[in-house]
Amino acid sequence: MIWAVATILTGFVHGLATPRHRPRSAGFGEGATFPTATRAMQNWTPARKRGFAQGLTHRLRAAGKRHHPALIAALMALLTWRGSFMALGVVSIIWVLAWVLYFHNDPKDHPSITADELERLPARVTTGAREDAVDGAMRASLAG
Repeated sequence: MIWAVATILTGFVHGLATPRHRPRSAGFGEGATFPTATRAMQNWTPARKRGFAQGLTHRLRAAGKRHHPALIAALMALLTWRGSFMALGVVSIIWVLAWVLYFHNDPKDHPSITADELERLPARVTTGAREDAVDGAMRASLAG
């Protein structure tokens, strides 16, 4: 969410000092991405399939890097450079909301997982009560 908001705010830049703050705030927002994704993969992917899952995510990230310049150029032509930042930020916020509402740290808490699927998944790795409290607080703030 921090990254999405930083991206939107970049569209409001009007001076030379302001653009220097965007990489810091976006970097702060991105910092937890890979550790969090790795933890999710560890909880949701059987050990024998993790290499494939990790390879797939890295391959898709590389494909995104290859194709995003054309997408950004098209957005800039359509919406201006400011509008392209705002559009990408809004899409990112929508993705974050969908993710928070759908994803569960513990597969057994997910309403659509079957007992058979749960049996094939590894035991959940947890860092303690704080992780569960943060997860619950995020869901409560979005629900109410």
